[in-house]
Amino acid sequence: MENYSLPASSPADWFRGPYSLKTHRWGHEHHLAKMDVERIRCDDAKVVVATHSNTVEIFHLESGRWIESLHGHLDWVWDFAFTDQHLVSASCDHTLMLWQLSPQVSNPSGFTNYMGGFDPFGYGYGYQYPQSSGSRQMQKYVGHEGWVQCVQFDDRKIVSGSGDQTLKVWDIESARCLQTLHGHLSFIYCLQYDQNTVVSGSGGMDKTLKIWDLRSGTCLATLEGHTATIMSLLFEDNLLASGSFDKTIKLWDLRMRKCLNTLIGHSSAVGTVHFKSATAKKLVSGSHDNTVKVWDIRTGALEHTVSAHNGVVVGVQVTDDSLLTCSVDRTVRRWKFGLA
Repeated sequence: MENYSLPASSPADWFRGPYSLKTHRWGHEHHLAKMDVERIRCDDAKVVVATHSNTVEIFHLESGRWIESLHGHLDWVWDFAFTDQHLVSASCDHTLMLWQLSPQVSNPSGFTNYMGGFDPFGYGYGYQYPQSSGSRQMQKYVGHEGWVQCVQFDDRKIVSGSGDQTLKVWDIESARCLQTLHGHLSFIYCLQYDQNTVVSGSGGMDKTLKIWDLRSGTCLATLEGHTATIMSLLFEDNLLASGSFDKTIKLWDLRMRKCLNTLIGHSSAVGTVHFKSATAKKLVSGSHDNTVKVWDIRTGALEHTVSAHNGVVVGVQVTDDSLLTCSVDRTVRRWKFGLA
């Protein structure tokens, strides 16, 4: 673990005092090192990767070791969402799949280093690999007529967005399509689903955000302003943040359905945004310019820029006192702030 302290004049509270920085490396095993990556997400225990090899790969966060592959799709896996017990994958083969994750994935800390050696680059030397994964495909969802590019789910429903310009709502148990939502004029790249509300973002000639009511199946509002594909979004209560290929982040009031601010500073596409809650003071963004930026939500001011990775930043997560970032450079970096 590396400990740093930036000068007291740094404009971001997070970086004024001492903090710790830990780098986790994953995916350097010989059979995975050249695998093309589409999406990366992680939690406190594991890193999950969607690949152009038609698989979802899962790694142990702390050691970087490969745990298992989920095989079943016939084309690239474009997106996924997961909990401790389940994962839903979305593919260019026009389908989604629901997976029951094995105990090895749900609790990857159970792996043993049987030689007692340190493996800083995750090559697996000195580690005991699992003999079988135990994860299994539970259900398959068929109905989209284009690439499935984004997905979220809860214990009852799955919501997916596709290159066929539609959103579909699925019953998670029966795999029956409950609703098909029409309105976007181009491919749907990102979405968030929360109870009866879905917000979706599109690309191509559309470049809009749409707010949907699942109870009625209607579009409540269309938000315009981005000039290129909307790549990421996050909403909480009435606050919506969207990141775009136009290099900007926009903050929106969902109740008033208007743009509150446009955050300018990245030199390339903004592929991921995150804030902890609607009352949070900070928003964090990750970009194809390989940087992570910290913004003041209230004023829109750029507080700090972190040259965190040697590749595109595809995931950021924020808590009260920490920041987690992940990149196609096959590292996850974790900052812990406020340490004495």
